[in-house]
Amino acid sequence: WIAATEGAYVHANNDAGNDETYGLMYNQEAIKSAKGICPEFYHVATFAEWGALIDFAGGENEAGNTLRSKDNWISADPVSTDSLLIAIQPAGNYNRGSFATNFGYQVILWSANPDGEPDDSDLPFFTDGGDIFYIPTGHDYGLGCRCVQD
Repeated sequence: WIAATEGAYVHANNDAGNDETYGLMYNQEAIKSAKGICPEFYHVATFAEWGALIDFAGGENEAGNTLRSKDNWISADPVSTDSLLIAIQPAGNYNRGSFATNFGYQVILWSANPDGEPDDSDLPFFTDGGDIFYIPTGHDYGLGCRCVQD
């Protein structure tokens, strides 16, 4: 996984039964190719697109509640409203060959540069506390992503 030169994915919390609710977690190479990740005429959300959505949803202190799903967050406080029907799920992340212990509590989502290359310098990190942070990750992470229409 860490030295992968091709796209790869894992199931959230290593359980294929989670695919429909949480989606898959992709390595950086999969985001680069985007083959099979997004439907035709869609692309992986860029950092600028995430920023615009988060600003529209109330900024970093409010957007988490507005964008998180109402269900599946183990300890969401305050409670999620999902008022924009984006339904961000707490899929956790895959880190350096193992699953982090944050399934149900957090999620980090890939963003891409406008040229389609992964941007791992600042990624949206949703927490059960309702905040959104931007954090850097490494190329060896398995993260979810969202597709945006071209």
